[in-house]
Amino acid sequence: MKYYKILLLGLVIGSLAIPVQESCAAGKKKKKETADSVKTAPKATAYDKLFKGKKGVVHKKGVMTVHKVEDKIYLEVPVGIFGRDLLVDTHIDRTSDVGLLAPGQKAAPSQRLRIDRTDSLVLFRKPAYNVYAKGDDANVESALRASRIGPIVKTFPIAAVNNDSTAVVFNATSYFQGSNNDIVNLRGVPVGEGLFIYENAHIADRSQIDGVEAFNNSIAVSSEVGIRLTLAFPMGILDEKPETSAGIVTSLTLLPDEKMKVRKADPRIGTSYVRYTSFSDKGSKEGYFAGRWKLEAKEPEKIRRGELSEPVKPIVIYIDTLFSENWARAIRTGIEKWNPVLEQAGFERAIRVERYPSDSAFRADDPLISRVVYSASTGNTVTLNRLPDPRTGEIMSVSLTVPRDFAESARKEAVYTIANTDRRYAGYYLSDEAVCEVLTAKVMQRMAAALGLAPNLAGSMAYSPEQLRDPAFTRKYGFTASVTDDVLFNYAARPGDRERGVATIIDKPGIYDEFAVKWLYTPLESDEKETLDKWLAEKAGDPRFFYGKQSGISFALDPRAQKGDLGSDITVSMAQNIENLKFIIANAPGWLKDDSIPESYKDLFPDFVFLKIYDYVRYLSGYIGGIYQNEPHADNMQPANIPVPAHVQKQALKAVLELCEDLSWMDANREFMYLGGPNSTLSALAYTSMPIMQIMNRVARMALSVEKSEAPYTQEEALNDIATFIFKDVRKGKALTPARMTYAGQYIAFLLNGSPVLKANLKKAKSNGKSLADEAVDPFSEWEESNRRIASIRYAAGSASGLLPDDLTETGVTTQAMQPTTTIYYYFPKNTEPVYFGKMKDARRDIQRAIGNCNNAMDRGALKYYLSLIDMALTGK
Repeated sequence: MKYYKILLLGLVIGSLAIPVQESCAAGKKKKKETADSVKTAPKATAYDKLFKGKKGVVHKKGVMTVHKVEDKIYLEVPVGIFGRDLLVDTHIDRTSDVGLLAPGQKAAPSQRLRIDRTDSLVLFRKPAYNVYAKGDDANVESALRASRIGPIVKTFPIAAVNNDSTAVVFNATSYFQGSNNDIVNLRGVPVGEGLFIYENAHIADRSQIDGVEAFNNSIAVSSEVGIRLTLAFPMGILDEKPETSAGIVTSLTLLPDEKMKVRKADPRIGTSYVRYTSFSDKGSKEGYFAGRWKLEAKEPEKIRRGELSEPVKPIVIYIDTLFSENWARAIRTGIEKWNPVLEQAGFERAIRVERYPSDSAFRADDPLISRVVYSASTGNTVTLNRLPDPRTGEIMSVSLTVPRDFAESARKEAVYTIANTDRRYAGYYLSDEAVCEVLTAKVMQRMAAALGLAPNLAGSMAYSPEQLRDPAFTRKYGFTASVTDDVLFNYAARPGDRERGVATIIDKPGIYDEFAVKWLYTPLESDEKETLDKWLAEKAGDPRFFYGKQSGISFALDPRAQKGDLGSDITVSMAQNIENLKFIIANAPGWLKDDSIPESYKDLFPDFVFLKIYDYVRYLSGYIGGIYQNEPHADNMQPANIPVPAHVQKQALKAVLELCEDLSWMDANREFMYLGGPNSTLSALAYTSMPIMQIMNRVARMALSVEKSEAPYTQEEALNDIATFIFKDVRKGKALTPARMTYAGQYIAFLLNGSPVLKANLKKAKSNGKSLADEAVDPFSEWEESNRRIASIRYAAGSASGLLPDDLTETGVTTQAMQPTTTIYYYFPKNTEPVYFGKMKDARRDIQRAIGNCNNAMDRGALKYYLSLIDMALTGK
């Protein structure tokens, strides 16, 4: 028993000891494992070190991952993306000066990049634009394959590989800076008519990266960029170099693997386009693919039967929820006006319009989402940004931006054109109904470009003055063949016409627009080129379907394609415009007595009248020595270049001279003149700086028209008509009026500087010691000063335009296929010396008569100066 108790006690003690031993053993094992784990813990990778301990780190994951680390941008690119093409697109999100730049407009032309890599570098290449081999030439294809790689334009050291080796990371900050031309390149961007950006310079200390975003197929980097601009107009560069700050959004979008089926563009119809080059053993040829949406029929058999089909993927456009219900409705209406037009191509409900959904997954700032955005800026221009695939022309998305101060645009555009006809616009305060009517029209215009149509500046010339005032006609056709032209209001309408039912604002796409959409979007399974050419040939010679390309400079090279003109009879249009301005001068002061109306708005009224006169004279003077341009094509039997008929040129000159006869109506209301500050007269400004100089500037460009015409209106005839106008009172024994005194001096200076012999004689006389009070004689000095004034007024008015010229020169070829016409050799080599010399002799006789008729000592002194100048130029003594 005693032994049993001892044994039991030993077992109990033993059982108690076992857990202790196990616990100790476990502790020893745990310590060993901890020590081992410390020894084997992985070190922080280069990838981890990029972000660890850094302030302000933001990560956005999408097609790539974008890391914002303090003021740096790192891109983490999956290895599967290397070798793919990206579209770089930059647009202005906000700006400190809406008179210079408008929110929504491009900050630089879109760029195509190919992203590539080596062991240590990420490469940005610019691949050759759409080069193809024609035929089956293996050697040509092999050479093209090498050329398609494209030059390297930017390299970035690889900073790290991510931890699972599926992506590489590099510092891309330098690419997103405003000094990079891919990001900010505003050269050639218009800032109102006649004024454009000559160059832009980056202000580094006023620039910063603001934020990053990433989406399924895109990334976006937003930044603030300081910019110094150099402004210019066709006659020279302005001294003023304004500075502005702009919010820039730069997106990199992965282009789709599957390319859209292309349609070759045709210069006889206006579409956006991308270039391509085809090579063969016979050489290369440049061509163009039309820009359009990838609309494919869900039921193609219906279209073959002449019925409508919904598209597989409709165009969906979202409207910002920040818009009021009235504005959103107006925007929707402007967009949906194009659905009946797309039915001409066989598509039903091709465009769908929706408000921003409340779904949190919706990302309105995704570059591939089409949208109409509300901008809180003080701008007044509806802008369009289109995202195209540069390989095929596919329009992948569009973004329209409507500023909060859009009513300012409606107010400015309407008051000078139709206030006389539609009294809703006769004043500063516009009803919401009136603003929405203009908003619908403007959105409808922008949607034409959104669908791929190019501006057709000949659209407004299609109809006669009678048709423009016909209620039934305008109800059916509108008042322009194309809403892509730069005409919003029917200023041909007269008081009472609106009440009779005449359309006074564009409210439907025109007949040309319907045809262009049909040509661009109708699915054609076979014989595509033959069918499209046949359609164009059927419309040849019909002015309603003539495509007038936008000129690359401020004045029209084909006078039928001018911004702002209306109607087929230019002289009737001029008279109607003058009546509208007379109404403004007589009544505007009464509309502007409210002290709450901004003084800046009142100040611009006299200047705007001055600009309108300038524009009307510009329309008319474009016909003097003008050339009609027709696109050369086998199906078009018209010559490529046709001089404007002599009687039309003479009629245009006569209309300008009749305007110059009496501008005293500009001074009829003293209250109006004082709106812009103290002005003695408005007419004096017009007399000294515009009409006569405009038409004499055109006389210098008449040589080509004379050379090509069988019955020309010659320079001598034009100068005879001008001289007869200037000196007609003198030839009747009367004194020159103050205005004609100014014209006479301009006329003499023009002849002098147009003749090398006369100019050389004057120089010789001066070198022999003979001097005059005025040493500088330049026929265009006042003309240039006038242009500078006009440019500064347009700048002050903030009338930014969305049209971008590709070239800004004034000499070159007559047509450039799909590209805007930029140049004509107006200065055709023909000796006009005898004409100028003979006209100077005639002017001497007229000045002598004027001296005899003059009773004013000051005027007599000026006339004697003119006579001395003429004698020196004729004799060299």
